[in-house]
Amino acid sequence: MANAACGSGLWYGEDNVENKALKISDSLPQSNNVGEITAALVAIQTHRGHTDLLISSDSTYTIDAMTTRIRTWFSQGFVATRNQALVRSITGELLKTNAHICVRKVKGHSGERGNEEADRLANEGARKETDDDIDLTAGETVRRMGAELRVLSQALAYRSVREVKKAPPRRRTMVMVEKTLAAVEDVTGDSNTSRALWKSIHQRKEAATSQKFSAWAWKSLHAGYKIGPYRRHILPERMNCNTCLEEPVEDMEHILCHCNSSGQEIIWELAKQLWSITGLPWPQISLGLILGINLVNVKNPEGKILNGRTRLLRVLISESSYLAWVVRCEWRIGRQADLSKLHTRQEITARWSSIISK
Repeated sequence: MANAACGSGLWYGEDNVENKALKISDSLPQSNNVGEITAALVAIQTHRGHTDLLISSDSTYTIDAMTTRIRTWFSQGFVATRNQALVRSITGELLKTNAHICVRKVKGHSGERGNEEADRLANEGARKETDDDIDLTAGETVRRMGAELRVLSQALAYRSVREVKKAPPRRRTMVMVEKTLAAVEDVTGDSNTSRALWKSIHQRKEAATSQKFSAWAWKSLHAGYKIGPYRRHILPERMNCNTCLEEPVEDMEHILCHCNSSGQEIIWELAKQLWSITGLPWPQISLGLILGINLVNVKNPEGKILNGRTRLLRVLISESSYLAWVVRCEWRIGRQADLSKLHTRQEITARWSSIISK
């Protein structure tokens, strides 16, 4: 969520002056893992001159990052490692510290006082108005070391190049992402980040949407299909939709929400009819809502997410929109845009019922 806040807590003892409640800048991912590993990083930085340091944490991620995984990630140059800036920095601090550092795993939410107090401080930090400065300079030294050639595969090498030489954001993609996030907020009242949107499209575990829809949505967010405005200078006679009145530009919004040749009117009628059994209002369909459907949650009046109905809505909208796209392509390409060969209501209904029943 766009208003999510992340905090980090260090607890040494009752009323200890070294106790810390830190607010993590939104330049870093706002997650529990980030808060936990930041606490370990700050602890090491605070006690560089000490002989011994014991860090207790309930975060398996943080402990693994400092022990079992550090050698592999280091040899790979931290390519494809999550939270790179923090993981590199804690590695750099471990390399240069003179302290003997031990880590101890504690069970979360088990009544362990130190852990409970650290969680309290983390929540306190998340509520702070201003961000705390986190020193990440040690990570820059580690970054310059790069990866070891003996462990660098072609895939890792390619990802490393992509990280160093990132492509600038495409204007059309940025516009489409903004429209999608705005459409989702209009329907749900929840604001989301572009990061959450891309993550929702790539989500596969327990996802309600199909892999085909995800691939189509990803390309649509990039405005990658050669339709509508793309045809302005290449086959301009195919830029407009000649099956609809006034021949509007045949962009994705038109195809999925207004076009006569895609069967969208019949498809959305069927979807709305099935949704009516829930007794909940049917949302206004737009391209933005379709592309951001994995961010949409159906809630009861108390704000609790209704998992079953959320899944149903995501299935209905994703599968219906993708069917409209397929029908349009079949008619435009396979049937050579012959007006006498438009898909019939019976044909569209049968295909929609078959898809939704799977």
